[in-house]
Amino acid sequence: MPKIEEKPSPKREAHVSDEKKKEVAELKKLFTEYNTIALVDLTNLPSPQLQIMRKKLDGSLIKVSKKRLIRIALQNLKEKKGIQDFIPHLEKVMPALIFSKDNSFKLSSFLRKNKSKVAAKPGQIAPKDLQINAGPTPFAPGPMIGELGSLGIKATVEEGKIVVKQDAVVVKEGEEVNDKVADLLTKLDIKPMEIGLNLVAAYEDGLILDKDILDFDESLYVDEIKRIAGDAFKLTIGIGYVTKDNIQMLLSKAESEAKSLVDKAGIITNDSVKGMVAKAENEAGNVKNLVKDVPDESKEEKKEEPKKEESLKEQNSTENDEGDEKKMDTTEEIPTAEELAEKKKLKEEEETNKENLEEKKEEEKAPSVHELAEKKEETKTDDVPSIHELVEKKKDNDQGGQ
Repeated sequence: MPKIEEKPSPKREAHVSDEKKKEVAELKKLFTEYNTIALVDLTNLPSPQLQIMRKKLDGSLIKVSKKRLIRIALQNLKEKKGIQDFIPHLEKVMPALIFSKDNSFKLSSFLRKNKSKVAAKPGQIAPKDLQINAGPTPFAPGPMIGELGSLGIKATVEEGKIVVKQDAVVVKEGEEVNDKVADLLTKLDIKPMEIGLNLVAAYEDGLILDKDILDFDESLYVDEIKRIAGDAFKLTIGIGYVTKDNIQMLLSKAESEAKSLVDKAGIITNDSVKGMVAKAENEAGNVKNLVKDVPDESKEEKKEEPKKEESLKEQNSTENDEGDEKKMDTTEEIPTAEELAEKKKLKEEEETNKENLEEKKEEEKAPSVHELAEKKEETKTDDVPSIHELVEKKKDNDQGGQ
């Protein structure tokens, strides 16, 4: 019996509808035309919100398609470097693609600003760690303390209200929100969920940028740029590097330094002479004030002398008038230097006149030289005997002895 050879049956190819082929071709074309492509998650996004975002994204295109078709289009797109790295990000999302002419960071900022906060619902996936912050709550003591404790939240009662003692994470990022957590977050008016297009990753210039890179605080970035620009500007001023931005400040700085040098060196110019004159007048005023403040020792001594004279005068007055109980007023005004000088002058004149008077009296009492000579002559004539008289007297004496 002849042997019958079995021919292999032709391999059946999976049937792909023309509509799906057309969809893949359109995706490949869009991937090629646009430089920035963002993958977003439509989970829990209401249809009206998606339509609103389509209108707001003017100049960009939102394309909603199935994961499998997007994956096929990416796998067959060999000419675009790195685009296949989008494929792992398709897992666990309800995908939509945004084709844009803007850069990835600008697109991410727009999507972030156009989200609205809503309460969490049971079964939703937490987009980030859901946390109950420490602080007072609006609840009075009661069953709420038990609800908080069942979720691992430490609470106490202060001033009639329940107070959460420390921060507590009730659902971690990527985990499902259960009924208890959803109910507690609603009671505490915490709205952790956001309605909008949730950016998962973006492709630009051959690189895949995930949401952690794209989600940043723009204000901090702008402040940092301003700080760097300010430091660079200060550096150009410090080293004297001239630019169109700092030329005015450099000229002002040079002028100020030149004026300072002129003032210190005492160089006279048309601009500095007024300032130098004003400075000299100011210094002269200071010297004048200092001279006024220095005490005059000669005046102090003159003030002490009249005080002593007044004291002696008061003492003499008291001794001469024993019955007089009046005393000189110790608060008597101290005479001025001119009055003291005048008084001293009068006293000196009085003493001089007194001395002249005494000398005059002495002159009247004392005989002149002529008078003294005559008196002496008289004395000689009366008292001293002559030789003849002495001889006669001796003879008489001799005769009487006989």
